[in-house]
Amino acid sequence: METKRSSQVNKSMHVLFGQVSNELLAQGIDQRTILMDLAGYDCPTTPQFIKEVWRSVMYTMYRKESTTDLTNAEVKGCYEVFIKFMGENYGLSNDWPSVESLYANDWYGKL
Repeated sequence: METKRSSQVNKSMHVLFGQVSNELLAQGIDQRTILMDLAGYDCPTTPQFIKEVWRSVMYTMYRKESTTDLTNAEVKGCYEVFIKFMGENYGLSNDWPSVESLYANDWYGKL
C-alpha cells in the first residue's frame, strides 16, 4: 500500500510549482498557452482536473478559491457557466445531480 506523501514532499512540490510559475511568467507564458500545448499530450481527464476547471470558473466569477466558500446561489451561477462551457465545447449537458436523477440513472443502467 502506498503511503501518503510527507509534509516535506508537499512543501517541495509547492516550491517547485512556484518556481515554474515564476519562470513562465518571466517568459510571458500564460495559462491558455500551457493548456493549448497540453493538447498534444495524452493526459486523462480526471474528476480532480474537472474540479480545477470548476474552480477556474468559480474564481473568475466570485474571486473565491475554495468551493466550501460558495453560497447556494454562487454554486448555481458556477454550474450555469460551467455546463454552458462544457456544452458549447464538448457537447455535454449534464443536469445538476439530485437523489432522483442518481436513482433514475442507476435504475435505467440496469435495464
